[in-house]
Amino acid sequence: MTCLVVVYYHLSMKQKRAYQYRFYPTAEQEHLLARTFGCARYIYNWALRLRTDAYYKNQQRIGYHETSAQLTLLKKQTPWLVEYKATWYGRRLIKIDKFYPSSKRCSHCGHVLESLALDVREWTCPECSAHHDRDINAAKNVLAAGLAVAACGESVRPGRVKAQPGTTRRSRKASR
Repeated sequence: MTCLVVVYYHLSMKQKRAYQYRFYPTAEQEHLLARTFGCARYIYNWALRLRTDAYYKNQQRIGYHETSAQLTLLKKQTPWLVEYKATWYGRRLIKIDKFYPSSKRCSHCGHVLESLALDVREWTCPECSAHHDRDINAAKNVLAAGLAVAACGESVRPGRVKAQPGTTRRSRKASR
């Protein structure tokens, strides 16, 4: 059984105190702590290398905001970081098709627009006349696709659904 000792230093203008805690983690907790410290060490070393290279190669200082922006790109390049974060928060990461038309699919009837310019933030479905905020509609569609992947266990890319006028059918299956 491994014993971990954590030392906490409390420094103030008048007092200096140190608290020492000892705990005995279970095997599962040991594994989780090792992964957490490993990820933290990986990110720290990556950011240190980024800043060091920028300084020595270009004489450029990289601050918090630039490092944070680069961290977002790092998460896209190393998917295990996102998977780890999801596990840490007790969530399950479900990947859906990158070309899934989440923004231009109506979350009410399933109609897919042929095109939707990026500067269009709101639109109305020509089939069911539902008014959509682009981001909220995309979030609803991504959630529905993720739930479908969780239920079916496969990649989801449904075809266009043709809703009949006056019906409330919300099927995501392609019509034939």
